[in-house]
Amino acid sequence: MLRVSFEVKAVEIEVSFAWDAGIRDVVVEIDSKIVADTLQGQCTPPMVVSNVLVGIAYKLQDFRSIQVSRVKRRGNKPAHLMAKFAKEIDNIDNFVTWIKENLLLIELVIAYDILNLSFS
Repeated sequence: MLRVSFEVKAVEIEVSFAWDAGIRDVVVEIDSKIVADTLQGQCTPPMVVSNVLVGIAYKLQDFRSIQVSRVKRRGNKPAHLMAKFAKEIDNIDNFVTWIKENLLLIELVIAYDILNLSFS
């Protein structure tokens, strides 16, 4: 359940960041089936994360368009590479700076993802 808690917290931060950055059309890719199903309204969230998930679902209503999908871990390598690299961020205020300072890493991860899609 701890892994689900981390996933939920990551989605909460991502949704807030997208809104603050002015993004109004979002695709939320999650490797947790429970979290994806809950955000799609297909199941009741586990008690330990229910309040946060309800808050996320509420925030998502403000976006122009939303798509929530489950992506198995091995199919979501770019996100895991970036998460691994970003693990050192001590607070969310440093996140925007991290993106600006590591644009090359982000470009390489996206190129890696496109390359893998080409051969799938």
